[in-house]
Amino acid sequence: MEIKLYDNPTTFYKKFIGTFLDNIYESLSFYKFLGELSDTPIIGRPLKPFLELYAKRLHAAAIPLPLPEIIDVISQAKVIAVDDCVCSVMWNNCDRPKRTCFKVNTAAEAYAEGHENSLVTKEEAIEILTDAVKNGLVTQLESCLPPYNYSICCFCRCCCVAMRLRYDHGIYNGMRSGYFVPEFDADKCTECGTCIEVCPPKSLAEGSTPKLDVDECLGCGLCAEHCPSEAITMENKRQVDRIEERPNPVAWVALWAYVLVFMIPTVVLYRLFTGRKTKEFGKLSKK
Repeated sequence: MEIKLYDNPTTFYKKFIGTFLDNIYESLSFYKFLGELSDTPIIGRPLKPFLELYAKRLHAAAIPLPLPEIIDVISQAKVIAVDDCVCSVMWNNCDRPKRTCFKVNTAAEAYAEGHENSLVTKEEAIEILTDAVKNGLVTQLESCLPPYNYSICCFCRCCCVAMRLRYDHGIYNGMRSGYFVPEFDADKCTECGTCIEVCPPKSLAEGSTPKLDVDECLGCGLCAEHCPSEAITMENKRQVDRIEERPNPVAWVALWAYVLVFMIPTVVLYRLFTGRKTKEFGKLSKK
């Protein structure tokens, strides 16, 4: 299947996404804080549904994709920038590659203006993506205010905030499953257990062929990429509610109102208490 890459080339969106990227360390730290807060007895009851709705509406074009499909997507990009994965830099829970966070098109232009040497060619991007998957990182097409895609991220179970929101805090829309599910060829399967070991959410269990928990499976394709006997293929068999066009005017205004009136002021307030993390990690724009 063809996954289309959507962009918003307007000056306003470019400035907005540039400001977001200049506060991305604070934003992800805030999301992690909210995830932890959602597990508390009193505040968690209204907060968890709110976070589900937030992720569903503002990141509704985000989707995990196997390597061949993510390569097809990056091949559509006109401009590509890459830098360190925010989550892996902040929490550093593993030794996997860190220079794996891509910005595409308008977001790449905005990021490159303040970050020298971040631009890469499509060939370089594909090489980085391939190495990331080889090292067990999930690849996902990201969105901010659907249907617009601003990033392709490669991440691990132990560091990624979005994955932790889903699998640690039960917020499914923090990272929704993609279109693809693995299918197993029993004649080729050697029961080596590689797929079970490499699966980030541990959705596979041992059997004559691995048993799949479809609800837990991301559809990332790591099992297929790492299978030494090529016994696994990724098939497009899951219905996914991915927004591929701009919402109606009322919904669009409501989304922007939420971002401008609530989300940005809340992150700024959080930043006052926790410090300027983007600057602390040396990733503040150098315009």
